[in-house]
Amino acid sequence: MKKSFSLFKGVALSKPGFLPFLMTFMLFAAMQVDMKAQSTLTAGSPTSLPAARSLYLQPAGPWTTVPTAKTRLFDAIKGLKNNLAQQTEGTAPYNASLRTYTYYSSILANLEAGKGISESIVAGLEAINNSLQPGITPEQAAAEKNAAVSLLRP
Repeated sequence: MKKSFSLFKGVALSKPGFLPFLMTFMLFAAMQVDMKAQSTLTAGSPTSLPAARSLYLQPAGPWTTVPTAKTRLFDAIKGLKNNLAQQTEGTAPYNASLRTYTYYSSILANLEAGKGISESIVAGLEAINNSLQPGITPEQAAAEKNAAVSLLRP
């Protein structure tokens, strides 16, 4: 008769019922690691929010006057229009300039409609998110928002 070799003979692993205990322990350990990862993603200050979540928060702080904001936007739009005329349609620089042109035009239209500067900045994001340009990422929209905020600060 052949004698079988058991690595776990005499060890606690060979006892019945140990395997379900071990599997339960591993399951709870994995759940704790997953819960820790989820809590670190959602915790933090509002400045550390992902771009998609902080996109529609109204920026706070001092703003320039509305007539000055309109003048700055009009000048930026005029420069973007000249830039668009010099670029080839469909290229990445053209699409970036068109996105900025659309965004600034929407902000200007909202300002002329009587909205405040911070409201106009957030409302203008709908124009670039709903425009005919597909594939605008939240990071690109956040970059446009940050550029507009810096343009309209005193």
